[in-house]
Amino acid sequence: MPQRPAFFTREGDHYLPTEAAHSHWSDDSLNGPAVCGLAAAVVEAGHGRPGWRPARFTLDLFKNARRLPTAVSTQVLRAGGRILAVQVQLRQCADDGTESLVAQGVTVFLKEGTDPPGERWQRPPSARTFTPPESSGEAAYFGDDVQGWTTDMAAHQHGRRHRLWTVANRITEESEPTPFVRAVVNGERRV
Repeated sequence: MPQRPAFFTREGDHYLPTEAAHSHWSDDSLNGPAVCGLAAAVVEAGHGRPGWRPARFTLDLFKNARRLPTAVSTQVLRAGGRILAVQVQLRQCADDGTESLVAQGVTVFLKEGTDPPGERWQRPPSARTFTPPESSGEAAYFGDDVQGWTTDMAAHQHGRRHRLWTVANRITEESEPTPFVRAVVNGERRV
């Protein structure tokens, strides 16, 4: 499957948006998957630990994230025996040297435990009812049981059961998205 382009390049402590990070809303805006993906990747890289799982991710966008160098900072809010809460802030640097807060959020990591006694249900491999599309690098594929997979969202404006297949962009050229970052990017994706 072809790789999706990276959202940012790295220059010192700043992330510089690439063409893949730009929004369709305006020429100067960044898209939600890029902004959220950057926050998630920085938090996980700085605070992810073996035996801990990211369980919740929230990000509030205070103002339009623009095509500007972006700095990301984190701060541990709580580090307990079973929970770790990390705040993330994204600031953008204007041409005059000032930085302004564009987004702030919290990621909660939970310590993994052991399963309780008894058997846990798992979906059997035979329950998979569809085959993923052969990707040509498109951002999203839409599917249903009648038409199959297409990249035409308008063709799937009907009452049948729908499927969506997306591939997450890398945050930077040097990184592959982790399962957590993939979930954040694809969960934020507007297609």
